[in-house]
This record gives sequence, structure tokens and C-alpha cells, in this order.
Amino acid sequence: MNIDDIRKAFRNREESPVTHAVMIPLIEKENTLYILFEVRNRNISQGGEICFPGGRIETGEDPETALIREVCEELLVQEDQIQILDPLPGTFTSRGRQVRVYTGVIHDYRETYDSGETEKILLFKLEDLMNTKPEIYQVPMKLEFEDTFPFSQIPHGREYPFRTRTESFYFYTQDGYTIWGLTGRILYAFFRICGRNTERE
Repeated sequence: MNIDDIRKAFRNREESPVTHAVMIPLIEKENTLYILFEVRNRNISQGGEICFPGGRIETGEDPETALIREVCEELLVQEDQIQILDPLPGTFTSRGRQVRVYTGVIHDYRETYDSGETEKILLFKLEDLMNTKPEIYQVPMKLEFEDTFPFSQIPHGREYPFRTRTESFYFYTQDGYTIWGLTGRILYAFFRICGRNTERE
């Protein structure tokens, strides 16, 4: 291998593929903006959780195409009712998945949804959510080593000062409902982009 081989390998490398796409859906009613959330049907994976519409990107789809298909299926709307706006910067990760997040508008929405996947729809006023300071928890992610880990090959062995990664969890409470997990993280990032300081003092 030479320098040219290395440069070629870097040019041809595959980035981690985006596997899922979700949307922060904005609904306008009587000159007021709302954010739509789904409560997942309790009979499916992560039942009872509050989430945004979206899902897996199928073979041959780009993220926007997959997103529109998923939103139509979950909310029982037509493609021409959906206006995709801008994506949030970068991607979000969840359980090993790479998630692309878009903002979007659903026009003439009649609060329909597929009851097989969704238990109910929640509409919260955008301004109310923006003025809600989340509870933020910094959780250290503990390293767990297998017995076969070669401590003998590193300086200080088991006493090596490994750095512990910390993950932030954001909890928003609205009308008795709790938004957290990936949805809370997306909401927090969205509000930061919108210029709102959402951290609890």
C-alpha cells in the first residue's frame, strides 16, 4: 500500500448510512402554530412512548421520500398536504440507527391517524413548548469490560483512567405528558436552532 492507495481508500469510504427519517410536524390552526406528536400504540415496540412521525428508509428511497411515505401512512394524509422545510444539522443516533430529522408543515390536517401504530395524537402550542424549560439529566455511561479484556497490555492495567462518556437526557412535561428520549433530544436541538435558551437554571 502507498500514499495514493490510502487517499483512494478515503475517497471511496462509505459514511454511516442514514437509516431512518422523522419530521417535527408543524400544524397551523387559527393563526397559532402547534407541534404534533404521536403516542405509540401500546401493542407495538416502545408502546406508550411519545414520538414524531417517521420511520425506516426503504431500499431505493432517499430520506425525504421515505419521510413523506411514513407521514402519509401514520397520519392518513395525502402527499400534497405535506410541506418539507429544512433538515436539522447532522444526524441523530438511536439504538445504532442514524436518523435524519426534518421540520415540516402539514396543511389542512383533520387529526387523523393509523390506530394500528398510534394510540392518539397530541397537539401542543409551539410557544408553550418553547417556554417550557426541560429537566436535563447528565448520565455517565459506565464502561463494562469482559474478563478477556487485555488490561495487562496497557499502562496501569485496571487502574487506567478511562474517560466515561456522559449522555444528556431532556425531559419536557406538557399537559401531564412527558416527552423524553430521542424525541426530547430532537426538540431540544430544534429550540436551540430557533434561538431559545431552553436550559433549566
